[in-house]
Formats: sequence, C-alpha cells, structure tokens
Amino acid sequence: MDRRLAQERERLGFLELRLEGLNPRNVLARGYSIVQREDGRVVTGPEDASPGARLTVHAARGSYPVERK
Repeated sequence: MDRRLAQERERLGFLELRLEGLNPRNVLARGYSIVQREDGRVVTGPEDASPGARLTVHAARGSYPVERK
C-alpha cells in the first residue's frame, strides 16, 4: 500500500508540473501575449481582425489597447 501511495504521489506531482506549464499566466511570463478583439474573442491569426480593428493585448505585466493597421 505504501508503494502504491508513493507512485500516486509521484504521478500527481508530474501532473501538477504539466498543469503549471499550461497556466496562461506562466505562458505570459515567458514573453507571449494574448490578443483579443473588442467582443472578447481571441485573435489566432491575421484573418481574425480586420484593418482598423481595436484589439487588446494581454501581457505578463498588464494589458494595452492597439489598433490593427
């Protein structure tokens, strides 16, 4: 039983590390940003925002507005 418990704790620790790596805040801290349209939808490519669209960029230390050219 002790061995099984140790295995499950190790597995849980591994899963925690994987989840932490996927945490959006940690992704932003690595220099990435999230871009959203005014309606809140995430921009995943240039076709998601027409020229002149107002967007919000979310970075590790805050957010700021931009306008697509």
